[in-house]
Amino acid sequence: MTERSLRIALPVVVFVLVLAAWDLTVRAFAIPPYVLPAPGLVFGTLISDSALLMHSLWVTLLTTFEGFLLAAAGGIGLAILFSQSRLIEYSLYPYAVILQVTPIVAIAPLLLIYLPQPLAVLACAWIVAFFPVLANTTLGLRSVDHNLIALFALYKASRWQLLWNLKLPAAL
Repeated sequence: MTERSLRIALPVVVFVLVLAAWDLTVRAFAIPPYVLPAPGLVFGTLISDSALLMHSLWVTLLTTFEGFLLAAAGGIGLAILFSQSRLIEYSLYPYAVILQVTPIVAIAPLLLIYLPQPLAVLACAWIVAFFPVLANTTLGLRSVDHNLIALFALYKASRWQLLWNLKLPAAL
């Protein structure tokens, strides 16, 4: 067997073994379907309820995409402000960290009380995605080569020219 065919075959074999072990475990211990359904029941439900599940998948993907877009816009915008002003960064970054370390399970019920359900779910998606975007964009904007910053200063580039022509491309 070649290495390439082995790379393809091994994950398939492991998948089949995991499914077999799962099925044997459910049968051997008579685990009720509401605790752990057998793989056959899961597959049958995927087929029989495919219309409902596809609609739910679409709603989930749309909410995920919207949450990411909002997090990207907010996170990148705030990271740009942080890179332009230490005062703004020192003032707002602690709140971003608090938002990140607060478990979403603690925030979700409050969001469901104060917001309609679709907006609460969107807010949860935004909270989950916002801090990684903010932190990584801030890190990228700050990790520009100092020699290039000195070169831009030598040519008397404005802060916005430095941001647009050096920091943003380097952060990408």
